[in-house]
Amino acid sequence: MFIVDSKTALRESLIKLTECPSIFIGAERLDYLLTFSAGWDMVTSVYSWAADHEIQEWIFSRESVSIANAASSHGTSLISYCYGNSNDAIAKYNTLLKDVAFKSKKDMIQKGTVSQLIYGIASSLENDISCFFHEWAPITLRQAAKEITRSNLRTYEGIIPIINHIIGEPCDDINVFLCFSNHFLCVKFLYYTEKGEWKECSSLINSNDHFKNLIILHAFITLVKDKKHNNHIITLRNKRNKITIKYEKMQTSGDTSLEYSNNDSICTLFTKWKKILLSHI
Repeated sequence: MFIVDSKTALRESLIKLTECPSIFIGAERLDYLLTFSAGWDMVTSVYSWAADHEIQEWIFSRESVSIANAASSHGTSLISYCYGNSNDAIAKYNTLLKDVAFKSKKDMIQKGTVSQLIYGIASSLENDISCFFHEWAPITLRQAAKEITRSNLRTYEGIIPIINHIIGEPCDDINVFLCFSNHFLCVKFLYYTEKGEWKECSSLINSNDHFKNLIILHAFITLVKDKKHNNHIITLRNKRNKITIKYEKMQTSGDTSLEYSNNDSICTLFTKWKKILLSHI
């Protein structure tokens, strides 16, 4: 097997495992690989690079998925939920091992995790004297949150001005994908550019304020989300300033009458949504 005697060696070993996991763990399955890596974590004490908050930041900034329940905060569970357990998930895990881009975002955090910042902003918007938020959230983040979300605090339609702000260019057709589960929240959107092409929110990742804006967007949705919409996909469309909202309940196992399945990963759900949406435009 591998001799692991340092943090670097463990990281390199896991990258090798993701290149051909079936040789070592018997199958191309992320859950088997994560069980193996968790075992090394217990016996080596050099696995700190994969602290949950770092994994959460990585997925949040690239997939716009945030944790909505502290009981489901383990980062590896989040990977499984987003990408499933097979080859695609292992490829994402391999990317995570090699990617250190999220470290540049840590000046946005100061204390705590992305989830804590999201709930801090939501608390502040609901109650201006919330000490939880004011003690450690960056001043610019507080100001941006209040400026962008000063109106329509209790309606899904209020998401549109925030997304317009994130896009930062004239846009008269926006489609928003909100996936609510009991534990996770995923926000993605497509927008039609002046060049006549559809782009996704992921195309904005490298913009300076993208991470901050995503935190504000998720905080807003956390604030307005109706509990009865758990296990729903909500589609908002803003076309030439006319907003329409569609609610779709995700099916449970054995129910074939509905479009989406709880067994699908977030990436699968978004891919289905995008294909259906664009086929009707």
